[in-house]
Amino acid sequence: MSKPYYTLRFERDDALHKAGDQVANADNTLRIGQTESCDIRLVNESQYEDTVIAVIEKRADDKGWKLISVSPYKEHEVRVNGTPINYVHFLSHGDHIAFAGQRQELTFNIREDGMYSSTGIVAMGKRSNRSVIAWLVLISLVLVGFALLQLHSRPMSERMIESAKQSVFQIKVDSVQLVAHYGDSAVVSRTAYLKDEYGTAFLTTDGSLVTARHCIEPWLNLPERTRLDTSCDATPQHIRMALEAVTRNVIAENEDCSTRWQMVSYCSLRKPEVNDSVLLRVTSTDFIMNDCHDHIMELGDYEHQYFWRSIKVRPHRTDMMLGDIAFLPDAASMMHQNGTIKMATKEEVTELCQKVNRDLIIVGRMSNNTESKQLQAPNARLLLQITEANCRDGYPDIVIAHDGNISHGFSGGPVMTRQGLFGWRVIGVVSVTDQNNDNWYYSVPISEIERMNNSN
Repeated sequence: MSKPYYTLRFERDDALHKAGDQVANADNTLRIGQTESCDIRLVNESQYEDTVIAVIEKRADDKGWKLISVSPYKEHEVRVNGTPINYVHFLSHGDHIAFAGQRQELTFNIREDGMYSSTGIVAMGKRSNRSVIAWLVLISLVLVGFALLQLHSRPMSERMIESAKQSVFQIKVDSVQLVAHYGDSAVVSRTAYLKDEYGTAFLTTDGSLVTARHCIEPWLNLPERTRLDTSCDATPQHIRMALEAVTRNVIAENEDCSTRWQMVSYCSLRKPEVNDSVLLRVTSTDFIMNDCHDHIMELGDYEHQYFWRSIKVRPHRTDMMLGDIAFLPDAASMMHQNGTIKMATKEEVTELCQKVNRDLIIVGRMSNNTESKQLQAPNARLLLQITEANCRDGYPDIVIAHDGNISHGFSGGPVMTRQGLFGWRVIGVVSVTDQNNDNWYYSVPISEIERMNNSN
């Protein structure tokens, strides 16, 4: 014996339906109204908010269905065959349902022809039958399959890059000052103006602006063939100022002097491809940094000020580069925008860096050429794995080694990789090129931010 079911046929055209379209149902509660959760959606052209107007449920005695008016507004009066119902109406075959203020009308019909076997609510066309439903189901499956195929055929890297590019910026050091601190007083000793100190910075989903430390303290990575000499004009002025600051501070410690010298850089943040206006102005002292990995390469005196802090890669000393990271908390509120780049936790960094040759995406900006305003995102591969043996207190204690076509200006950019089927994370921050290995680059694990936060 066939199972009885009912259909509701739309009698008029409106913005949501065509006359003759039908909905079939048997056991489920069917909601009629204006909200998105309704099974039959009606157009709302009134001043009142969207609401559920009525529901159709099976009768308790299982001998048909009942129509229940549930709207709190009297303007949504429910009528059957032209007569307003008093809360509940037991429906009969051929009943005509209408609603006050609505142009749409519905015809209720009971059927028992074996054409409906589902217990769900099914939308049908004017000529609904078993074959039509079968075709609709088949077409739906094909469309879903095609959508999934398109989703997977589109490389994950493209989606990562599109999302990340929204939150990648150019950071530039405009000037550097050498400041002397005398107790509570500070005096600017000298100022140097810089032209080509560009880098990359990115905004994370927790609102932090992240970059490489040397992008905002450009004296840390000593350019090749630069003379360490404060008395030589060939040495860039900001390098001479940094040499003097470190030298004076070390000597002051030995002489128990209270004067301290500090380098302060003034930076601007831009997104050149949108417009070249400054989004944010910050100083290096606004950022949180960790100088415990700094290394003094030379020792001198007042006449030969060769004290020098470095985070530059050296054989067997890549650990010093862990200090090449800086972040500005709550930068999103200052920039009035949200970040799209999600940081990996220390556990995720270790997990995602266990497989050598893992695919990576690096987003950064070219500088000092005509392409300086363009974001680029070369592919890369992980060259060395990170295991628990490389961790201290659960934090990766070595830098991330990878390849990739990275140029000057990428420093501070995010190193990203896929996580799971649809997710991705930033695992590192671009730092330096290994001068001893062609096409090897080092990035600081993003987990260093978590370590700094937990140590404060």
